[in-house]
Amino acid sequence: MLTILRRLFRRIDAVVLCCALGLSAFSVVLLLGIQQMGVIGRRTVLMQVIAAGLGFVAAMVLAHLDYERLGSWWKFYVPVAVVLMLLTFTPLGQTRTDSIETNRSWLNLGFTTIQPAEFLKIAFILSLAYHLSRVGASLNDNKTLLRVGAHAIFPVLLILLQKDWGVALVMLFIVVVMLIMAGLSRRWILLGCAAAAVFAPLAWFFLLDDYQKIRFVLLKDPEAYALGQAYQQLQGRISFGSGQLFGIGIFSPDHRYVPDMYNDMIFTFIGESVGFLGALAVLIVYTVLLVRILHIGLRCSSRMGRSVCVGVFAMFAAQIMINVAMCLMVGPSVGVTLPLLSAGGSSVLSAYLGLGLVLSVRRGEKTTMFS
Repeated sequence: MLTILRRLFRRIDAVVLCCALGLSAFSVVLLLGIQQMGVIGRRTVLMQVIAAGLGFVAAMVLAHLDYERLGSWWKFYVPVAVVLMLLTFTPLGQTRTDSIETNRSWLNLGFTTIQPAEFLKIAFILSLAYHLSRVGASLNDNKTLLRVGAHAIFPVLLILLQKDWGVALVMLFIVVVMLIMAGLSRRWILLGCAAAAVFAPLAWFFLLDDYQKIRFVLLKDPEAYALGQAYQQLQGRISFGSGQLFGIGIFSPDHRYVPDMYNDMIFTFIGESVGFLGALAVLIVYTVLLVRILHIGLRCSSRMGRSVCVGVFAMFAAQIMINVAMCLMVGPSVGVTLPLLSAGGSSVLSAYLGLGLVLSVRRGEKTTMFS
């Protein structure tokens, strides 16, 4: 048994694995505290445990597979991911509706629901990394960049069709970071910045609905929308601040209710439960994880390995920054989960699949006396 375990964990990066498992364990404890409030049921906590367990197994399986070979199998997993996305527009699709918007991004499997966009992120990172490794130094050739650009923008547009602006923003961030790290020339970067500067006002006036514009406007004067769209974020900011330095405890009966406090707004519950110092500790763990992922990527001798790690790094970094900004009310509410902490099986599985790819890159590197 010990021999099997040694082989299983041989050359598995301990920092990545410990950070992930530590965050998952903390997530379950947080959800138990929220369950005590009566906000969620036992099933939500159980699903989080199951998702973390399945995610860990999936990560270990991926860690023992050749990531370059997985990349070459894009013709199998990319169509599956796209079909799952398209199924959300059929009767199997589930619409999450509040008083303002409709977000059609869930697929009802009968016994549970999944969010296909979470799995599309992983399929996209792996397939784009493979594509970038194939084009190599010719990335900045016009025809090559056009093909890579079409590959990169397709999943973003597919997610936008679901009106899932948060995940689309994360995907766009992944695209930009992966292309820049792959060697995109300064000329194309400057042209992209200029295009974004032109597109931003056009999007404001012609693409965004009024409720979406309000999410930006209310950041300047949230009290004016205190009983409307600013309610969730105001409650979250008050909740986070009430934890002060050390928090009131995870299982305290005095927690303030915040809509979606078990999901998108879980960072506010962290601040109230374990205080500023506890929230800071969580961000430090995330920082260690991000630095380690990037370190593995930069040390990798394979172009594809570097791209995979950069893509996973960008995915985690974007979600953390957007979610924390949203919870602290310094950014608009766009519905992005906090990796491994927010309740949600699809989100947890997606995070572990991404980390599994990073572990595969790390395990595939040959150790030398100088590394």
